Amino acid sequence: MKNTVFLFVLISASTYGQLTLRQAQDSLQHYHLGVSTYFSDFLGHAAYGAGVNLTKDGGAVGFGDGDNGLELIKLDKTGKTQWRKSIKKQFEETEAQCVALDSLGNFYVFMLNYNPAGYRGGSERVVCFSSKGVQLCDKMLGP
Repeated sequence: MKNTVFLFVLISASTYGQLTLRQAQDSLQHYHLGVSTYFSDFLGHAAYGAGVNLTKDGGAVGFGDGDNGLELIKLDKTGKTQWRKSIKKQFEETEAQCVALDSLGNFYVFMLNYNPAGYRGGSERVVCFSSKGVQLCDKMLGP
């Protein structure tokens, strides 16, 4: 009986666990996701955008420009990839900035786009995905 109770405690702890930020970063490392360093101070702070964020379901989400281009990657609470979404670049140069979450579990990825042929500055692009990875919108802010 004591062995059964002990086994139940171990299973319960792993079932209801939350990835740590370090575990999420380690799990995402092999995707080589790169994001703007402007947002590095926000890493680990709830309600701020960063390259990696923890999610309400115990997992995490990462965004960046990696080996396969711009990607949003959702991890489950064990660090395994649940889904991956590629985001097609719209301009010649795109800077991956961060991913932020809302209270409904949606993910917002932010990118700064540069079009050297036109406007010399940049415009902000925001793409929203549901918690299941369904793209909800794709908006450009600025010129």
